[in-house]
Amino acid sequence: MAFKHSAMVAAVAILMGGCGGDSSDPAPGNPDTTPGPAKPDAYSVFFTQETLNDTVSAAVGDQRPFLSQIEFTNINGTDTPAWLRAKVFANATMVESFSPLPTESGTYPLTLFTPPVDTTGQFDAFVMLDVCADALCENVIAVDSNTQTIPLEFYGIPGWDGLQGSAAHTGYVPIWATPTNIHSPWSWQRPPHSEPLGAINPVASQGGILYLSYDIYHGDASVLALDTHTGAPRWETELGNIASLSGPALDNGQVYVTEVNNEGADLIALSRDAGEEQFRGLLDAQWPNWLPPTIYDGVVYQGGGTYGGEIVGFDTTTGNAVFDVTGLGGVWDMYTVAADENGVYHSNGGLLYRLSTDATGSVERTVSMSSPEGSFSGFDTPMVIAPNVIGAYAGEASSGRASGSQEHKTARHYAAYDIENETVLWQTDRAYLTHPATRDGVIYIAGNNPATLDAIDADNGEVLWSWTIPPEWNDTSFHRNTLVTDNMVLVSTDKQIVGIGLDSNHGVLFQHNEPGMLAMGDDRVLLLSPGAEESTGSIRALVGW
Repeated sequence: MAFKHSAMVAAVAILMGGCGGDSSDPAPGNPDTTPGPAKPDAYSVFFTQETLNDTVSAAVGDQRPFLSQIEFTNINGTDTPAWLRAKVFANATMVESFSPLPTESGTYPLTLFTPPVDTTGQFDAFVMLDVCADALCENVIAVDSNTQTIPLEFYGIPGWDGLQGSAAHTGYVPIWATPTNIHSPWSWQRPPHSEPLGAINPVASQGGILYLSYDIYHGDASVLALDTHTGAPRWETELGNIASLSGPALDNGQVYVTEVNNEGADLIALSRDAGEEQFRGLLDAQWPNWLPPTIYDGVVYQGGGTYGGEIVGFDTTTGNAVFDVTGLGGVWDMYTVAADENGVYHSNGGLLYRLSTDATGSVERTVSMSSPEGSFSGFDTPMVIAPNVIGAYAGEASSGRASGSQEHKTARHYAAYDIENETVLWQTDRAYLTHPATRDGVIYIAGNNPATLDAIDADNGEVLWSWTIPPEWNDTSFHRNTLVTDNMVLVSTDKQIVGIGLDSNHGVLFQHNEPGMLAMGDDRVLLLSPGAEESTGSIRALVGW
């Protein structure tokens, strides 16, 4: 008989004044364990281990499930329903969960949850158990006098530093999302202006600050910083009347955008704290628009070239050009590279390159894709699936205008490449549309005709499972980008944002009634740029994850 844990978890952080410490906890204060009306000797429950041997790892703020084990005895053999309350204490924070008890005595697994500790480090958690006569445990009928000690380690969450989060462009945020109390504390709208687009580019977020740029067409351009928790403005840097402006990318001290003007193009570095210009890097260009730059290991990479086919890298400290590769051909604009310790990756629509990261920027590996080289816009970036395994769309795409705020309209086949051995590992049978995300050997990507979100095995390209929009919904299609956490994949339909569970049920765990593009920084604030196919020029913050 299985010990069924309730899917409804009451998990609310409660500050316990007697707890503290930055490496381990003392005893968990003096939580109230006074039993209610007793049923003497009816039940006995205790942990089978005083201390769990393995450390439980979780992101800061996680209520992440993990398994323990209890010994339960129904002393009198009663069939009266009873519930178990487990309270987990760590670093002055407590989370509690409730489970119906079986009627048969025995040893059972018990799912517990990490308290949403708000700082990194190692802590000893303490778990206490109560047997209750009701589901909310208002009537405690037995108390386990022992506690279980559980070693916990909380790690920090990376920032969303550019397109799809990082230089690898994986769209992965390593948290356990608990969407039980999601709400929006603020929204922001780009002010009205004579500039015709009125939209914003894909955003970046780190350290509690959101960075955004106006998507413009020959108009007044700005880069802004907003507080992710309140929406309050931190600074705005006006760049004047220019042709186009990319979305932002971040490193530890600077925010980078690329502008196109009458003289050519510049990569611009601004200080993150005040928006003050640090340097400009000159690029060759002929009226393009680009996806955000990519930053890796002290170099910021940007596309360039009068007719595309060039990747330039600038030192993030000095602003000096330290990397320049030309003759790559293919798409002119709306692309960015990916990078990791093995190299810099660029797709021109028909060829996938791995470039060396040294000053020579030599072409180390090339693999042919299934489409001819592009001749205009890429609307894509390579994605690092695993070391030397790179995913990319084949071919070019079009949106009607080369713009970071607008979704392209070209469905394409997706493929994975062994770049070291210059071979195609697999290519999808059908075409997809969204920016994909990947986690733990699975790629999450959505397409239309038919409208499905697919989970694809990164080893062989097989579809592991699919989620289809329910027929009773009014939604008809998928759009924009895909974001994945450790337990949920988030994607936009034409009507809303949907969160699908990664467990075997693949149920709907979250819905928000606006479509758009998604980003989540290191503070667990989901940033929605509304608009299924085109930015509305606004931002909405969704908190409570």
